[in-house]
Amino acid sequence: MQDLQHASLKIIEESQIELAFHASFVSYCFAHSVREYTMKSRAFIVVFIVLIGLLGTRVDAWGCAGHMITAEIAQQLLPTNVHRYFTDISAYQQMYYPRITSMTEASCWPDDMKSYTSQYSVWHYFDVCFLRANGTNMTCPVWTPAESGEMPTAVANARAQLAMGSNLTHAESAFWLTFLVHLVGDFHQPLHIATLFNPMFPDGDLAGNRFYIYVNNSRTNLHAFHDDLAWLLPRDGFPQRPLAEYPDDVSMIEGLSESLILLQKFAYPSQPNVTNTSVWIEEGFETGVNISYTLPNGQDLQFNQHFNLSDTYVTRLRSMLQNKLALGGRRLARILMEIYDEVHA
Repeated sequence: MQDLQHASLKIIEESQIELAFHASFVSYCFAHSVREYTMKSRAFIVVFIVLIGLLGTRVDAWGCAGHMITAEIAQQLLPTNVHRYFTDISAYQQMYYPRITSMTEASCWPDDMKSYTSQYSVWHYFDVCFLRANGTNMTCPVWTPAESGEMPTAVANARAQLAMGSNLTHAESAFWLTFLVHLVGDFHQPLHIATLFNPMFPDGDLAGNRFYIYVNNSRTNLHAFHDDLAWLLPRDGFPQRPLAEYPDDVSMIEGLSESLILLQKFAYPSQPNVTNTSVWIEEGFETGVNISYTLPNGQDLQFNQHFNLSDTYVTRLRSMLQNKLALGGRRLARILMEIYDEVHA
């Protein structure tokens, strides 16, 4: 990129989203010396699309592989007309940054965005207290909506906005589509819901972020281990972006997505294809309690034990996470089809 000589940013139609992206883009420009951008009309469109494009380059962010796989599964399940409709929304980004080429890649962007603004951080989780009082008089805290997280509300808002169809600008549609795809993925990671309270963590373990474990002699935290799919996939920077430059990564994502669709179809045929986020919360909490925080022998998973997690625990966790990826992709496809039907009713 050419050195930044001057950044002239003029906001024409200000809104909360526009201002957030304006600030993020200015910060990014001066930090990374990108080329000059002058915006004259619908400034939000330019700021949003360029920011997506810039963040589409290689960025280390937990869970990108999982989000890409969830998005890819959904795309493989969509009817041709529905797939084309949402592909066109994602493709609009290419006007300003052609290296973002698909909904699969854009699914990681809301996590990338956290490096530049915290405005939407509470959209990524919905904490439900899991209490292991161990004989003490501990109780679960009483949270405000902002403290517990706003993931259900954010998903509902994204659905409602996208159902407006042509009443949105292309940039607004791309914004809400990207967040919807991402947040459905977050919903199916149990530690975006269950968070442990016990005598070790009287203020909570931040959904596993404070809960340290050892895997293959490496120390990590429980939340990161889940986000990273229990190290099921290569850990040397996979997946790399833009995907178009890494065909091996594309093949792995597409192949794994196809396999998970079959796994979910035949191994878990009775799981409901529901789009009610209240059901997702119940499922995520139950899974977090019974699998994430519990050993296969029924004992509690212990904090910071100086021995490796058993292969049995890791294998069971990987199986659960793969099923959650498939289920999330399946449900995302259903939501996108429902939105398409509303827009074209």
